[in-house]
Amino acid sequence: QWAKEEFDNYAISLDFEQQLNRWVESGKSNDFLLPIGPLTYFENWFRKAKPNAHWIARYLPEEIEQDKKLTKAKQVLGNAQEFLARSAKKHVVTRTVMRYGAKRIAATLAVIAVIVLSSFGVRDYMRKQNDSVLKSIKEQTFEIANIPKLSPEFPIPVITEQLILGNLTIPEVVDAVKDPKQKIKIATGIATQLVNQGRNEPKNEILQSLRIADSLLEQVPMTGKGRELSEKLKLIHDFSVTSGLAYFFNQDESLYSIVNHNAKRSALWAMQVLKEQPEEFSDILNLGLVLENGINHKIFSLEEINQLLKILSPFENTSRTPWVEKNYQRDKVMQRGSQNYGPKFNGLYQDLAYLYAATGKPEMVLQCMDTLLRYQENFYQNDYATHAENASNIAAVFYTYGTTGYLDFFVNGYCQRKNITATEFYNRLVSASVFTGDVSACTNFYAGAGGQIFYNLNLKFSNDAMLSFFFTKLKEEIFKIKDINEKNFNLATTLKNEGIFYAYRNEIRGSEKIAVDHLFRDATKYFLQVSEGYLNQPISVVGISGGDLLTMPRKFLFLYPDYRVRFHPFEPRTLVQYYHSASFIEFVTKNNLFDSLYKNADEFRYFELWMLDYQVYMSSRDWALHDPIPVNIMKDLASKLEERNANQSADLNILYLHLSEQAFKQRETEKGIEYLQKVQTDKLLNAFQYKNYNFVNTYSFELTGKAIAGLAANNRFDLAYTLINVFKKEVNRSSLYGYASQLISLNQLAPESAQRLLDSAKIEMNRLDNPAAFQPNRHQVAMALMYINPEKNSVEAYRTVKNSFSKFEAFWRFSRAYAIQENLYKAQQQVPSLISAGDKAAFLQSIVDGYNLSKLKTNEWEKFKNNELIFVRRFLPYVNENQ
Repeated sequence: QWAKEEFDNYAISLDFEQQLNRWVESGKSNDFLLPIGPLTYFENWFRKAKPNAHWIARYLPEEIEQDKKLTKAKQVLGNAQEFLARSAKKHVVTRTVMRYGAKRIAATLAVIAVIVLSSFGVRDYMRKQNDSVLKSIKEQTFEIANIPKLSPEFPIPVITEQLILGNLTIPEVVDAVKDPKQKIKIATGIATQLVNQGRNEPKNEILQSLRIADSLLEQVPMTGKGRELSEKLKLIHDFSVTSGLAYFFNQDESLYSIVNHNAKRSALWAMQVLKEQPEEFSDILNLGLVLENGINHKIFSLEEINQLLKILSPFENTSRTPWVEKNYQRDKVMQRGSQNYGPKFNGLYQDLAYLYAATGKPEMVLQCMDTLLRYQENFYQNDYATHAENASNIAAVFYTYGTTGYLDFFVNGYCQRKNITATEFYNRLVSASVFTGDVSACTNFYAGAGGQIFYNLNLKFSNDAMLSFFFTKLKEEIFKIKDINEKNFNLATTLKNEGIFYAYRNEIRGSEKIAVDHLFRDATKYFLQVSEGYLNQPISVVGISGGDLLTMPRKFLFLYPDYRVRFHPFEPRTLVQYYHSASFIEFVTKNNLFDSLYKNADEFRYFELWMLDYQVYMSSRDWALHDPIPVNIMKDLASKLEERNANQSADLNILYLHLSEQAFKQRETEKGIEYLQKVQTDKLLNAFQYKNYNFVNTYSFELTGKAIAGLAANNRFDLAYTLINVFKKEVNRSSLYGYASQLISLNQLAPESAQRLLDSAKIEMNRLDNPAAFQPNRHQVAMALMYINPEKNSVEAYRTVKNSFSKFEAFWRFSRAYAIQENLYKAQQQVPSLISAGDKAAFLQSIVDGYNLSKLKTNEWEKFKNNELIFVRRFLPYVNENQ
């Protein structure tokens, strides 16, 4: 009983301490004195418990030295006594009226008046309190933004959440940052997150952040040696990636002018460094990046290119300077690409090839190629073609500088050296323009790999005209093939892939500028002319990496519902998913071609493989830079597959989970339930077998939790149980119940269902009596408690995660729960003291995000929020059922 009494006293003291600290931090303002209800409660507790300085000292943080604890405790006790006394004095009139009214009616009226006035006072008080907290969050955000060692992923999200709220502006943040380089980093970082998540929305904020960063870069003096100069070049490169990505998504003239202006800046800096050759400078990596940015936008004149060649090229200058000889030594390797391998000579001969291509000297380009092909031991499998930058990037420079008349000479010479056909060369070239997570990883944002993956993005950011030019070159080479089956099949797959590439650009930009149906129509025509024997020949096809080979019938390359080639389109050790657009399947279903193309059960498996790749990209759309399949296309596909009983041979569960999610989101509850009735529970765990991307398993878990929430909110617990019972581990069942409860609370659907799910989550949690086991379900239970009622359930929630790992994952959501209730003071009180700046930024983001959830949503921020990073969106670890 003593232990319980002690715990209760301690719990009450924590609540009292929060109110006390707020008053002290306000400068002991009268605005922060206790309302009459809390005052009476805490006065009674104070009289009963009689806390003294020694008791208070017991619970002070361990970090405080022992001899200073008692002094601190006495100060706290004195403040507490003053706080209660001044609060009581403030309410002396109210208490007198309530206690000594002359007549019962008069007393009743007085009480009613007090209640009315108190209600107004509480509302006014809460508003003032929230304004004060938001001001504090704003100031803390400025402090965090001024820390140069933090990756942008920490300060930027709390900034963007406040942009949504209207609590600050981009100029305010940038003005609050003191260091000029940090200002550029923050402005570019804001644009980076906006573009990665919102693509082309919100337009005004994207344009504003880029303009500010561009203006600040213009003010950077072209001075410095060594590290200082290197940092400036990296700022320019980081900006070129983000601005280039922004323009790729939104073909706006204002964005183009920014991209082009930065390219001119890049060229100017590259030229100055190479001319002046600062003795302490050796960062050839960043120098090469700004040089290439100038080349990719055709900034250098022919005269300037010749100057660069005289400085760098051993073919032009046999007595190069000691600086050039030192920085481009034969044994120096430039690490480029996501796999950290690259060419010797610090990439010199790759850059020389670009410069010679720009001047229309293909014979010199091939001379550079001879060096690249001779010294290729640093490439995967000693093959230059497998590098992130290869001959494809050089061919793009011929196009950029209008020297395509010499392109055939270069391509033929390269193909002879590599013993490949021009068809394969151009097929690999257009494939290199495919967008993957590597592009977002080139931006300087995330701590894990932000700004650390470097390669030439001239093909990734290629304009539509360039892509069309190289597809035309590919088709010209295919038409030279003599075998009719081979020619028709290659034309079919190429036309299909071309249509998908253009469709992706249309979809990601929210436009229909490039027609694709005629490409799919011609592709289908050529495919139907190929003999069955040729189509059914087994071939080897690269799976998700160069080491993953599949044996498939040749027709797989065309019937796979998306872009597909036999080879790995990028660096073979990287992982690639073959989802880009559903446009081909839309064309097939719209034109009643499904039955004539997909004839047997084996071919239905191609849709299963496609949906597995789709699942990877949808798990974190900010990284993958792909958007969801439109619902109408998914519906038509599901209908067609059902007509053919495809679920007897293929697993369609991912398709149904996505359809149900969209149906519940659009309040089509009957449709959502109907789709979930089609889920084959015996196959459900197939969506939890991702080995390369474990976070995709948690995304499948998330979709399952959403399905359970949708069913429970509509009182279909019977169907919800069939999904939950697939999982045999108590920890997973408990997590699903808890997560579903959270979703119902957040969407304000059915409080009784949220509580029922929470009760089930607790029962499952208590069955797992093993403190040593991984128990992320405790976080789900605790978060569900807080989303239902943070005031009532906070003590239980904290007790639930007391011995859990990564408690911050729960604490962040605790602060969010209070913020959703518009109690920002309590939300901020969840932030522990003495935490890192990065953790504090996460708490602040969670608070403002929760507060934003209580407000009306604006359309311009919808896509940005829908594409939120998976690890920010939720914490829902899946524990492998097979272990």
